[in-house]
Amino acid sequence: MQAQKEAPADMQCKDKFLLQSVVASAVTNPKDITQEMFNKEPGRVVEECKLKVIYLPPPQPPSPVAEGSEEGSSPRQSLTENDNQNGSELTRTFLETHDKSTEAKSLIYRLTEEKAGALHQSNRLRQELEIMRRDISKSRSGGVSFKFVIVLGLIGVVMGYILKKKRRAEASRIREKYTDRIPVIVEKAERSDIPNIDKKKYLVPADLTVGQFVYVIRKRIKLSAEKAIFIFVDNVLPPTGAIMSSIYDEKKDEDGFLYVTYSGENTFGEP
Repeated sequence: MQAQKEAPADMQCKDKFLLQSVVASAVTNPKDITQEMFNKEPGRVVEECKLKVIYLPPPQPPSPVAEGSEEGSSPRQSLTENDNQNGSELTRTFLETHDKSTEAKSLIYRLTEEKAGALHQSNRLRQELEIMRRDISKSRSGGVSFKFVIVLGLIGVVMGYILKKKRRAEASRIREKYTDRIPVIVEKAERSDIPNIDKKKYLVPADLTVGQFVYVIRKRIKLSAEKAIFIFVDNVLPPTGAIMSSIYDEKKDEDGFLYVTYSGENTFGEP
């Protein structure tokens, strides 16, 4: 569109803009957005809307005539007020969506930091347990060895309970704040030559299909289109058209997360 030097006499413009939107993961980076994402393909939701250009006259100085009844206001002035109101609502909707996305990214970052801290604590505990095992092997007293075994068992039970309780609180907090998202933990299957994923925790839109979620994982691990990828929930291959929220309600873990495993081979067969 080229700006005109003078406004047309009838204040009408035939220029239009095409605005496209596509469903993407909440953690999608700007560098991952490509032109191919907006191609209309089966299983991909692409919405379009056209924005019309409207010329508005410059503001008029206040009239010296005394104010009269509003019934005499011109139709063009009413149209201008409606356009301004619609523009304000569109701007407010965009800002609210941007703020929500920012909050989601902040929450994911904080959960990632908490996970890193928990892993660090778990590694330190593992080192301490290894030292205790060495002490047990060196000990000559059977009674002392039995006590160490009891202590190790109690520590393992307590740590498992604490980690599960903490993860359950995370999932509950996510579901309360983002009712249209579900917490998902993604892990690679063992003995699979497929690339590792850089992040494991995701806030997935509840209305996302399994096929769309597979596409998100493929993008995250940068897997070429020639290689196959499969996801499993409780060692079961879900249907491609299934909705993630339905799978979450049926297969979620006690801690409130849905655990998804991906692999380059169809290990468990068709559902």
